[in-house]
Amino acid sequence: MPTAEQCAAGEHNGYWDGGETGRQAVCVGSGGHALVYAGGTVTPACGHVVIAGNTVPATGGDPNECSSPTEGGPWAAAAARLGLRDCQHGATSQETRPVVAFVTCAGEMTSFDGLEIDARLTFPAAATEPVPLVLLLHGWGGHRVWFQSENERTDVLGRGRFLAEGYATLATTARGFWASCGAFDPVADVDADGSTGPTEEHPAGCAKGWTHLAERGYEGRDSQHLLGQLVDAGLVDGDRLGVFGESYGGGQAWLLATSPPWESPAGRTLRMAGAVSLQGWTDLLNALAPNGRADDRVPAAGRSRGPLGVLKTTMFGGLWWNGRIQPVLIPQAPTYPAQVMARYNTVDPTEAHSFIDGWMAAFHAGEPHEPVAAAYLEQALAGKSALLADDYFAAVARGEVEPTPVLALQGWGDALFTPVESVQMYRRLKQLRPDYPVHVAFGDGGHGAPLRPEHWSLLKDMAGDFLVSALDGRPTSLPPITSLRASCGGPSDLTTRTAPHWDLLAPVDVVLSADGAGTTSWVPADPEAELALDPFAAGARACATLDRAPRGSARWSWDVPAVGLETIGLQRVAVDYVRTGGGATLIARIWEVEPSGRRTLVTSGPYRLSADADPPAGSVDFALFGTHWRFTPGNRIELELSQTDAPFLRPGATPSTLRLSDPSVTFPTPRLRGSRGASVYR
Repeated sequence: MPTAEQCAAGEHNGYWDGGETGRQAVCVGSGGHALVYAGGTVTPACGHVVIAGNTVPATGGDPNECSSPTEGGPWAAAAARLGLRDCQHGATSQETRPVVAFVTCAGEMTSFDGLEIDARLTFPAAATEPVPLVLLLHGWGGHRVWFQSENERTDVLGRGRFLAEGYATLATTARGFWASCGAFDPVADVDADGSTGPTEEHPAGCAKGWTHLAERGYEGRDSQHLLGQLVDAGLVDGDRLGVFGESYGGGQAWLLATSPPWESPAGRTLRMAGAVSLQGWTDLLNALAPNGRADDRVPAAGRSRGPLGVLKTTMFGGLWWNGRIQPVLIPQAPTYPAQVMARYNTVDPTEAHSFIDGWMAAFHAGEPHEPVAAAYLEQALAGKSALLADDYFAAVARGEVEPTPVLALQGWGDALFTPVESVQMYRRLKQLRPDYPVHVAFGDGGHGAPLRPEHWSLLKDMAGDFLVSALDGRPTSLPPITSLRASCGGPSDLTTRTAPHWDLLAPVDVVLSADGAGTTSWVPADPEAELALDPFAAGARACATLDRAPRGSARWSWDVPAVGLETIGLQRVAVDYVRTGGGATLIARIWEVEPSGRRTLVTSGPYRLSADADPPAGSVDFALFGTHWRFTPGNRIELELSQTDAPFLRPGATPSTLRLSDPSVTFPTPRLRGSRGASVYR
């Protein structure tokens, strides 16, 4: 370990500006080895740090130069040629072992169509040859600074976890947001047709710089093109590329994981070596407007398209508004403009995949216009759904493509991208190849219900370990299926179930069935209760509580077994119905009811009955959103069936009633001692 005098004497050719007085300093030896000086007082300054009263200049010897492409040596110089000219030194947190000196370079990289993409490349200061890289993709309305942490303990998916492995990271801001041609990005005056001309920041202009809403041929191609440039520049190992994406980025991570190999600008063949999707989607139409046909059985992407599902009104509306006018303060960049506004396509309605106003109109068109609206939405959303990656699936089936290892992290309480988004993709990939390296892990939370910190910590560790294994070409030690039990914000619950296959996680079905009938109507009977269940208004969907039963619904209940009941997966509801009037939406909710009458929502899900495709009388059997839950002895399990769930789900447009009878609920459970099959309770 160098002394303060050795650092100050310039015997080591680097330093880091920790940003805080008193923090640890790092010198980088001339041989590329990171050395740590941990004593004395460190004061950051322009172009140098002061260690124990001694000035340690930046590489190059100019203590007054704050930022220079040459500070990081050949790497930073190469990055500057790609547009990443704002380079600074840094180091991972003292809490991270080993402490790693790094260089981080920000700027704008040119994508395939000339659009400038805001990006930050971070690489180990000791790098002397191409290194593995993890691409970091933010959520909707976000920015690359989401991944700016270097502290492995607090943000394993930031830079620190991967720098410790000798990897680089590339964090980008998606096109149409912030400095990637977002609405507040400095551009030329807007013309009458909505187009913008070139500026110094965007030589190609932002005429079509709007968001394409995670389209494979735009946002996906942006990522591929930028990675290709880094490989062609000799900075990154093209055989060791990984991606981590969250929410909006999670859907894109799935798209990249299911993309056939692509070519860099110089013609080198590239592919993803590993991918992690956090709270992402695989079938965007099903995620935004479920019709109840998606489940964890045999995968069939077409099920979400017939009939058109029920729009998650507040969730989709929130996304629509979030991209337009929501004020956002980013703690990591407090001086950045405190407002985010997406640049939407408002001038070209023929480009359906980016015309979000057209989506909104189609979703709200109503039942008489359903065939046209459904066809429009199917076309608009197809390029955003990994479940429809038919070219990739065919190539894998023929043995032409090496499968990309994938870890999907999903929240049991996620009201937007529900667990089926990962499970149906797991089924599809295992259908192609039983040995396909796909893993799925579930925690408590999600969109509309933030992940519990202790669950998030475990899932982040899993994500980091998985990507490191994948990029190093080693099999992961993670179980194929992992589930952390939901506990609704109560005492910390780290009850974990693992399995080698989805079918073995909860292989025993407990079926609760009942006699009797009830009638429901399309007219909302209890708006107050339904508002309390809206994830946007109430802050959560699963785990919402009421002190009374909602009015206007049909209900059946059962005592919780004396030993309790643990259920994991996608619970199912079956019921006979007679429909009067037009199409109808059947809403199923599972409650746990205490003796006091207080009830907690465990899971729920809709099923759309079409006036054209479904008979006026029959039976339905459908999967709910799903959960990992333990019912407590002494309480009751209640099935509630209704036709309204506004404002969360779009109300029906045509009058209808349902007579519902003889329901049953299926709870997948872990294998119980001595159990051999399904148990039926009445």
